[in-house]
Amino acid sequence: KKVMAELMALAKENLPESAFLSLLADVPANKLYAQFGFEETAPESLGMFCRIRSD
Repeated sequence: KKVMAELMALAKENLPESAFLSLLADVPANKLYAQFGFEETAPESLGMFCRIRSD
């Protein structure tokens, strides 16, 4: 939680007001991020990933 508070302080000090921060969160970490103002975006938008393996 302390690291997140520091990151948010840096963002608020250094990014323009028009900046848009996004992140991917695993449950239950989404509850932590919500404490800092992050909101779930589904169903309007979804986080996605593609894992590439070179086996």
